[in-house]
Amino acid sequence: MSELVTVGVFATPEEAHLCRNRLEAEGIEAQLMDAETVGMAWIYGNALGGIKVQVRPQQMEEARRILELHEPVSPEDMDIEETPLSDECWEEDRLQSSHVEEPTEPQSPGDAAAQRAFRAAIFGMIALPPLLHLYSLYLLVRLDFSELPLGPRAARRVRIAWVIDVVFISLAMLFFARLWYR
Repeated sequence: MSELVTVGVFATPEEAHLCRNRLEAEGIEAQLMDAETVGMAWIYGNALGGIKVQVRPQQMEEARRILELHEPVSPEDMDIEETPLSDECWEEDRLQSSHVEEPTEPQSPGDAAAQRAFRAAIFGMIALPPLLHLYSLYLLVRLDFSELPLGPRAARRVRIAWVIDVVFISLAMLFFARLWYR
């Protein structure tokens, strides 16, 4: 397939595959973009812009019409004993499941510092393990001594970053100690 247009963006591979299956059941050839990457490393989902369902340009209008007709159904919605949702709930659920959420900006300087430390700890697991973890630890110590207010999400990120940094720095120290005493 050459020159494709995107008709839907999804956060999970399952949702994207269901969308593609719906289109192919209606006779529209569809492909998924970035499904394997997001499926294997979900942390990159926002950076890639989600999983894109793409079709040929001449089939775009038909594909969008088909997708608008069929509301997404989750396993929770299939419970017979639950009360049916109103039309507004269905519309809100469809909008939330079909779009990748944009990252929100931190509300305070403390939240921004917590986010920076958390990102350094996470990226430190992939690239430059001891160096980025030392930087993250530096930011966390500065944040603790500054006594800046933190929101609940930022406080959770600080705790996670502490755990990641301590584990990776400890492992690095053990590795270098083993090399030194050989």
